[in-house]
Amino acid sequence: MDVVIQYAVHRLGFQLSDIVVYAWSIGGFTASWAVMSYPEIQSVVLDASFDDLLPLALKVMPASWKPLVQHAVRQYMNLNNADQLLKYQGPVLLIRRTRDEIITTT
Repeated sequence: MDVVIQYAVHRLGFQLSDIVVYAWSIGGFTASWAVMSYPEIQSVVLDASFDDLLPLALKVMPASWKPLVQHAVRQYMNLNNADQLLKYQGPVLLIRRTRDEIITTT
């Protein structure tokens, strides 16, 4: 995502305040990283994304693997959109899907 923002600013001439970041599903992680890293970005839209990867991973893995899954996610792929969004003060639009098979609203 960093290269996309840099391209928009340096090659296309956009100001950060003119950029709205839109992301769908797992792209929400890179989008939340972008607005955390570039707080001047105008706003962010997260469509069918997740707050934290761990609950999703636990949902699809055998219960007996819970300790391994927790360790692996937290140590090696801690994709936590909520933590990153807390560091961004701009507008955030969250689009939730009530019939999504993986990302739930509960």
